[in-house]
Amino acid sequence: MAFLYHIIIAAIFVLIRESFCQLSHNKDELLNWCLKSKNHKYKPGPEDSLHEQCLPWKDHSCCTTDVSVDLHEKNMYNFTLDHCYALTRRNISSECRKYFKQNDCFYECEPHIGLWVVETKRKIASERFYKVPLCASDCDAWFKACRDDFTCAYNWARDFKFSKGHNTCLEGAKCTTFRNVYSTAKEFCENVWDQSWLYTPDTEPCMHIQFDASAGNPNRAVAEHYINLRLNGGQSCASYISQWVFLLGLLSVLSWNRNSLQ
Repeated sequence: MAFLYHIIIAAIFVLIRESFCQLSHNKDELLNWCLKSKNHKYKPGPEDSLHEQCLPWKDHSCCTTDVSVDLHEKNMYNFTLDHCYALTRRNISSECRKYFKQNDCFYECEPHIGLWVVETKRKIASERFYKVPLCASDCDAWFKACRDDFTCAYNWARDFKFSKGHNTCLEGAKCTTFRNVYSTAKEFCENVWDQSWLYTPDTEPCMHIQFDASAGNPNRAVAEHYINLRLNGGQSCASYISQWVFLLGLLSVLSWNRNSLQ
């Protein structure tokens, strides 16, 4: 009985780690989803132009032109990439900064992320995306650009001290290179923004944070692939809930039996 008890606990942890329920079962909504935040548009649509690295999204975007400009010219989130300057006298390199800016453009502008949106409690947003399948080639290039730069935090959403919206290193935290903080590109991409990304081989459908938009946004086809799997052949939210109910009920019975035998 003890063995079965521990197996059920393990199964519950797997469900917690691997499953979440999308916020809609409407394919069109999932393909045209702008996060609920102070910067995103209510619905995606075309822009006359977007600034610099955000330009590929101009035909169908969740960001406005003004937001794309602010991303490049202002500290829009009151978040500094140069959080180790006081200890190292070094700013983040221009190449590394470029990739974080590309990540910001995806976050603000990409409309095909509805399947991966979950609710959150943040001052600037009530939704975020979680485990979006990021192409390994994009992640590898990002990590390569940043591996010799410095940071003092592993999970940038949680491991800083935030005061008046600004991020600083926790007391006693040491600044060291990205390659010392993260052993691989996969570890970096999946943890730096609190599991927003899921490192995915390029041989599988995966999202790009940078792309040539002359043939349209390639992320739409990726989103359609996973939406079709989830809605037609994958495991539904109701199925996950029924598994939880069954496992928790069985766990309660086993717990009662264990207690009654003691």
